[in-house]
Amino acid sequence: MAGPARTVDRPPGRTHARRARHHGDRRGRRRGRRAAGRPDAGDRVTGTLFAVTFPLAVPFWLMMIVLPTWRWTERIVGSPWIALPPLVIYATVVLPHFGDFWAVMSSPSLDGLRELLGTAKGAAAIWAQFIAFDLLIGAWMYRDARRRGVSPLLMAPVLLFTIVLSPLGLLLYLVLRTTGAARIAPARLTDTAAFR
Repeated sequence: MAGPARTVDRPPGRTHARRARHHGDRRGRRRGRRAAGRPDAGDRVTGTLFAVTFPLAVPFWLMMIVLPTWRWTERIVGSPWIALPPLVIYATVVLPHFGDFWAVMSSPSLDGLRELLGTAKGAAAIWAQFIAFDLLIGAWMYRDARRRGVSPLLMAPVLLFTIVLSPLGLLLYLVLRTTGAARIAPARLTDTAAFR
């Protein structure tokens, strides 16, 4: 009448225990693959912050490289506030994970840094820090070169190099500065402040 009795431990529609286990395993593997391939919301936000960090600094670099003699370039780049956008991103990434960053940075080790920088939050934070400090270094180089009378055509490749590898760009500028490539304008060198 009602058909054969089913055992309680088997799901309805499955008459073969081995086949039921096989299908269950396959579904679990599919779910695991989907979860592993999909970043969580925090990683997506961190990825977005990483992606916008450099574009926020680009206008300042363009001013120094493409419009070095424009009066607004000197005014804008003369302010340390140009580093604010990447610093806000840095704070946004670091503050929610302050304990993790503090533990590694207050007692640094190669393994600890490698582990932190291998995460999305670590990579995004160090990238924002690089962008902020590279921008400040570039702004100092730009202002110093303007005071010393270094040709903008000579400074453009140095600043481009600084964007990519700032320590080497700074070293290149310091060598350029000491080799006499800069015409020294004594009246302009009296201003020793890096920023106004």
